[in-house]
Amino acid sequence: MSNTNNSPTSSSSNPSEGSGDFFLDDSTPPPPTELFDAVNNNDVTTVELLLSEGDPIESKNHLGQTPIITASALGYLSLVELLISHGATIEAVDKLGYTALLEACSSGHSLVVRLLLDNGANIETRQPRYGRTPLIEAAKGGYEDIVRLLVERGANKEARDCQGKTALLWAARNEKRDMMNLLVKLGADMEARDGEGKTALEIAKRVEESSDDSNY
Repeated sequence: MSNTNNSPTSSSSNPSEGSGDFFLDDSTPPPPTELFDAVNNNDVTTVELLLSEGDPIESKNHLGQTPIITASALGYLSLVELLISHGATIEAVDKLGYTALLEACSSGHSLVVRLLLDNGANIETRQPRYGRTPLIEAAKGGYEDIVRLLVERGANKEARDCQGKTALLWAARNEKRDMMNLLVKLGADMEARDGEGKTALEIAKRVEESSDDSNY
């Protein structure tokens, strides 16, 4: 088994988003390349073999991701199931503070989200720099099935991130009209205001006007 650095990627691992919040200790050994290659390739058989041979299930890549975080970001349901069965830490965080659940929600992988919740993932976990919950991440991306699931499981519809935005306010900011309608149907507060005092409708109107102006 090789022990050199590898380069798996994920949807939320944008170096412009808060790099510096979380760091691997300098003494952290380099991750097993074969293990992370197998994870990236959704090679369940090889992952199981490598784990049985002693590759550490909590090893981290250069992004600070453990195998379960990477697999969740990529939507590999069977692989996530395997890692959970081998005792992977569901609440592990990467360098930016993303857990497996936050990754799955921000990437739109509803089956992985359900699996993680069924196995005790914290539905109110937050990415620390921006304060976004799984519901906010899903609403930002327009993933209606995930939003329904999270609300059904008791997610706080009025949770706010560090900018004072709720899931509904983010849906407005990102021009997700269908998501706005869904959140309102699910009971989100239409009168909630962001840090600038704007409601979802006011934000949506401002974004629409800005978009219209850019077309001239």
